[in-house]
Amino acid sequence: MDSEEFYRRGKKSLERAITADENKDYPLAKEFYERACEEYLIGLRRDANKPRQAQMVERVKNYLSRAETVKGIIAEKRKGNGRKKLMGPTRSKSSSVEIGDGEERGFDKIAGLEHVKQSMREAVILPMVQPQLFKGKRVPWKGVLLFGPPGTGKTYMAQALSEEAEVNFVSISASDIVSKWQGESEKAVKSLFEEAKKSKKPTVIFIDEVDSIGGSRDKKTGSNAEASRRLLTELLKQMDGVGSVDRGITVIGATNHAEDIDSALRRRFEKRLYVPLPGMKSRLKIFELNFGTDTMLHSLTKSDLIRLTKMTKGYSASDLTNVVNEALMMPVRLCHKASHFKEVHVNNGGSFWGTTGLVPCASNDPNGKPMKMFDRDFPAEKLLVPKVTFAHVKRAIAKIRPSVSDTEIRRHEKFAEKFCGDQNITSRLRNEEEAEEKELLEELNRAKESSMMRRMSSMFSNPFLVFTNSSEAEHEHNRTAVPQ
Repeated sequence: MDSEEFYRRGKKSLERAITADENKDYPLAKEFYERACEEYLIGLRRDANKPRQAQMVERVKNYLSRAETVKGIIAEKRKGNGRKKLMGPTRSKSSSVEIGDGEERGFDKIAGLEHVKQSMREAVILPMVQPQLFKGKRVPWKGVLLFGPPGTGKTYMAQALSEEAEVNFVSISASDIVSKWQGESEKAVKSLFEEAKKSKKPTVIFIDEVDSIGGSRDKKTGSNAEASRRLLTELLKQMDGVGSVDRGITVIGATNHAEDIDSALRRRFEKRLYVPLPGMKSRLKIFELNFGTDTMLHSLTKSDLIRLTKMTKGYSASDLTNVVNEALMMPVRLCHKASHFKEVHVNNGGSFWGTTGLVPCASNDPNGKPMKMFDRDFPAEKLLVPKVTFAHVKRAIAKIRPSVSDTEIRRHEKFAEKFCGDQNITSRLRNEEEAEEKELLEELNRAKESSMMRRMSSMFSNPFLVFTNSSEAEHEHNRTAVPQ
């Protein structure tokens, strides 16, 4: 084998070491750090590229240094806690739309999908906290398949499960397993499951885009067909050995093309869960989680968010992420394009960057001063980015359209009807959407009535507290009106 292959192997070992290090699985991290160094060193001996050799030497030194640090951590843990192996859940670093302010953990930071959460609890958490329930004929699910349109949170659901249950979480994809060398792919699958079996804590093995390695064998032709069959056979064999409480292993697969999965692999995913587009309540919660409660960031009210929720029917969670990001960038673009700024008083108890700040203004504003955001002498600490408004989000929605077509949705619903026993799923989801919309509108109307009653009460107690003219009252009505 050439140096490139050993460098590739070293990179894979390094990625596993970093993942284990982040999970605080220090013994496993040490093992993979050392393995990565060995593979890099073999590659160095076969590499004729001198400049690259020098770079690799520096990298290996850093990896060896981290391995020594990890070794010291292991020694300290053994002194304080015996030989207990410390492992923790993988913390998500993705900027998914469902992520809130960082305070939520596990399923709390995912909007909706209650049926998926419940099935995940039955498959992973319940056998762990009540193992006596799963004896004899009653066994936990050994495989769970999450399928649905792209961008609905399948991958993020599996990551949230690892936090909710505090289990080891191993995420793999086709690129982590498939190798051009004969037999290496099967070895990688076997090694992965053997490591999971050795762990003292329950393990969730998450296979993203499982159809790429578990596609139907009937459709595979050409020179790679035999290698793909061997890889699939090894995966099926390993999955057959994880269906017991003692093993503590659950395999979760995610795919956007469930109909392409091989029938034998589909059978091993005993629990098949459709992850649909978010309903109205879920979209509202996604907006609430992402915009947060920072009044310096936006001026959106609950009424505004409900109106936006009605306007985003058919959007996936990922699409809503893009809408939120686009809306958040609009005030920043205004600052970027501005050629004049003016000072304004900041009424925040004197704790917000002093008492004044800079906001963009028109060039003919008498208080404006010519300056640009990228000027070297621009006082960046005083810049006040305008708040995100309803108009900003509305323009973002008009700019970013849904990425999932009706044809694609129907394809997933047909699979759910055929292999999940979920008959009439289309009408059921439509009825749920209509019921949620009706409930939210009733809640909004109650809030408006309550606000009106408080305003009238204030007016009777203070006759001077009234609208200055009818146009102001009309503006208030138009702002809170919900489009039909």
